[in-house]
Amino acid sequence: MKKMSILLFFLVINCFSAKLYHDKNLIYFWDFESEGSFLFDRKKNVELQQQGKVRWVPSDHSFNESGVVHLHGDKSEGTMLVLPTYKMDFELKDWTIDFEFGAGVHPLDHRKRNAGGLVDGNLFQWGDVKVSFRRSVKNKWQGILVVDYRGRKKFIEGVKGFEWYYMAIRSEDEGVSIWLDSYCTNYIKSPRRSVTGKQISFGGSGFAGRIDDIKLYDKRLRPWDIKDNFWGKELKVDSKGKLIEKWGRLKSQY
Repeated sequence: MKKMSILLFFLVINCFSAKLYHDKNLIYFWDFESEGSFLFDRKKNVELQQQGKVRWVPSDHSFNESGVVHLHGDKSEGTMLVLPTYKMDFELKDWTIDFEFGAGVHPLDHRKRNAGGLVDGNLFQWGDVKVSFRRSVKNKWQGILVVDYRGRKKFIEGVKGFEWYYMAIRSEDEGVSIWLDSYCTNYIKSPRRSVTGKQISFGGSGFAGRIDDIKLYDKRLRPWDIKDNFWGKELKVDSKGKLIEKWGRLKSQY
């Protein structure tokens, strides 16, 4: 009986930790669940601004279990989502930002399927941090993430098109650490500068792909917090294998 109680206790803790997103330190959270309000975050009703061709995609066409947004940078190069500077007018001693993304060109009408591909562009930028997607010269269905922090660059190769990835970027004592699918891939060491009043943007310079579950925290998430966010039920990434199979299957149909 005692063992059963302990087991139930840990099950409850795991279930709730997956759903809370470490709520105490979560500043903004965009989950893109509803078409009518997909630009508003769940916590403070703060609105993202859209530029270019941004489209909301419902769950039955998003190759995810919830609605997402698609950035059509191939149709309009300046397409992006932006959190303006005046929404970042507070000081953050430490921070973590994470999100899900997938690179790949889709038609403006999500109900249609036609020839797609990968294009170069900026995935994310905030202050001194910029993450760009570059097509691979060896494999047309893969790309490389170029992480640039104050001029120092790290490269993440083998990023497949039409697949979902979870990325977290975390402030460190000096510089930032980069996490992909819950693993720390790189640490870029360089003196940090304030992010107060710095615009946050997703997309730009032609990036085409999908974005989901953007979360900004006013703390440095612990490695196990990042793993919880990757595997947590609320993030829908626990069905990752099925998502890859569904979205990836599009390539063979072109």
